[in-house]
Amino acid sequence: MPQVRAQDVVESYHRSVVFPTWLHESQPRKPGAKPQTVRVQQFQVLTVNAAAHNYALRFALNRPTRPEESSAGVLAVTIDGERAGATASVDLAALTAGKTRELPYSFRYFTSIEQPVTLPADFKAERVTIEIRPARKSVAPYRQTFVWNPDVT
Repeated sequence: MPQVRAQDVVESYHRSVVFPTWLHESQPRKPGAKPQTVRVQQFQVLTVNAAAHNYALRFALNRPTRPEESSAGVLAVTIDGERAGATASVDLAALTAGKTRELPYSFRYFTSIEQPVTLPADFKAERVTIEIRPARKSVAPYRQTFVWNPDVT
């Protein structure tokens, strides 16, 4: 009788619960299109210190297809809004005082990310766009946009 490793059982269960086949196999794709490899879920904006314009962007990344392979790449974050009455965008480098330009990621099933940001004092945020840039060149970058709606922590 073959032995079953506990890790194999846990991974099989995890794949069936987090990535059920009915969820991703029923979604139609255009012929020749590469599947989306990473998706942003559970996006939140947390207020750290409103007076100092300090916030935290919290979200999870997961793989809707092929969770048995690891995924790596970088994320670009842009916040769109108004500044001095005109439409403006602020990138991650400006939001982190030049400390972070992109967020690297590498995971197999899912990962959680929390990125502190500081908005310019005269900036009114409206939307957050996260661009996922997979390391695999055969997969195109993918963008998801979320409404800026801070929760008070």
